[in-house]
Amino acid sequence: MTSAVSMSRRSSIDSMFTTASQFEPITLEDRIRITFEIANILQKQEFLRKLVKALMLYGAPAHRLEYILRQVSRTLGVDAEYVYIPNVMFLTFFDQSTHTTETHFIRCPQNFDMHKLGEIFRLEKLVSHGEVSVDEALEFIDKVADEPPFYPIWLNPIVYAIASFCGCVMFYGGQFKEGGLSAALAIFFALYELFTGRYVSFQPIWEITVCIFIGFVSRAVWRYEFCFTP
Repeated sequence: MTSAVSMSRRSSIDSMFTTASQFEPITLEDRIRITFEIANILQKQEFLRKLVKALMLYGAPAHRLEYILRQVSRTLGVDAEYVYIPNVMFLTFFDQSTHTTETHFIRCPQNFDMHKLGEIFRLEKLVSHGEVSVDEALEFIDKVADEPPFYPIWLNPIVYAIASFCGCVMFYGGQFKEGGLSAALAIFFALYELFTGRYVSFQPIWEITVCIFIGFVSRAVWRYEFCFTP
């Protein structure tokens, strides 16, 4: 009886002083493999974060953001979930092996760049079909971000004015005076958009304020026989 108790005590004491050398050592090949696997996972997560920011920055439709990211995540084999609210995207990466999660909070103003958005959409399709690697995708996103604007900024008011004038005359039965007023309001809209892009404090309210201003102007000129109804 005494010997059994002493043996149990000895085994418990030995277990307290168990060292890593008593286990099977990790080989160099295993260390390299684990390192590459971790680096690959982190690289995929970095690509998804950059993809989110690029889509938001270049004006991707809000209702398409979560769908696009889920498609890319499924192709890359990344277990992630996305929640989008105006100007903010929440990314959560899940690790089933360690039962941990990692959440990222990405805030980016909604701008619009048709050329760069088209390039990012093309990249997203290639990644979703597995035609490019993550390394190439990361390099391409950085290249698109460093490119100068395809269209000069001063061209925006002109394009807005032409589009507004043609839309008023063709679709709303307006005459030239209504079209001219629409073009003037479009120029104001474009200039106000450029102004608010330089000041972050105006970005949350610029859409509301410009809509209120255009609405009041349109209603005020009603008495001067301006009509936008066919």
